[in-house]
Amino acid sequence: MSLRTAAWVFLAISGVTACSDGTAPSPASQPRLPSFSYSANGTALNQANGTLRENGTCPVISPCIVKGFNPTNPHHGDAIVATFYWVGSTNIIDSVDDVLTDAQYTRVGNKYNLVDYVTAGGYSMATYLATNVQNFPDPNDPSNGVVLAVRALLSQYPTDGGVTISSWTGVYDTFAGALADHAFASGSDTTVTTAHTRPITADSGAMVYTVTMGGLTGLD
Repeated sequence: MSLRTAAWVFLAISGVTACSDGTAPSPASQPRLPSFSYSANGTALNQANGTLRENGTCPVISPCIVKGFNPTNPHHGDAIVATFYWVGSTNIIDSVDDVLTDAQYTRVGNKYNLVDYVTAGGYSMATYLATNVQNFPDPNDPSNGVVLAVRALLSQYPTDGGVTISSWTGVYDTFAGALADHAFASGSDTTVTTAHTRPITADSGAMVYTVTMGGLTGLD
C-alpha cells in the first residue's frame, strides 16, 4: 500500500503466495524517534513486533489475535500498520482496535482501517492502518509491563494465526490523506522464482512496506 506524508509518499506492498504455511515477521529493535505525525523529511520506522502460532485465545475477549509493542510504545502521531495472518480462506476479522495490556485490556480508541484482505492456497492475510495514534503513555512505564497492543476481534477461532505490527513516524495524519496506493499478488511455483506485485511509484523520502506469507523452504 502507498501512504502519503505531508510532502512525501509512504508506500507499502502486501502479498500472499498460493502455497503457504508460515510467516516471517521483521526484527523489532528500532531507535527512539521524535514525536510528530508527519514531516517534510519523510517517513521513518519507529517500533516493530509480531507473534505467530496463535489460536485466537486472548485475555478479556476471545477469539482474537493481539500483540503489544514490547518493550517500547510508539510515539503519539505515529501511523501503525498491522498485518494479520491465519489458516483459512475466509475473512474472520470483525474489527481491529488497540488496547493497553493492563488487567482490563483498556481500549485506547484509535481507528484501524482495512487496506487489503488477501486469500490464496487456504491461507489469508489482512493489513490495517491507523494514522495519528494517540491516548496511550508515551513513553510507557517499563516497570509495569503495560504497553500499547493491536488486536483483531475474530468471528471464529483460527487453527493457526499471527500478526506483525509496526509504527512509522512521518505519515500523514488521516487515513484518507495517507493512503495513496496498494497492491498485492499471489501464485505458486515448483522452482526458485521471483515474487512481486505490480510496480508502485515511490517519491523521494518514501518508505516501502512489504509483507509476504508463503510455504517456503528458503527466502532471499
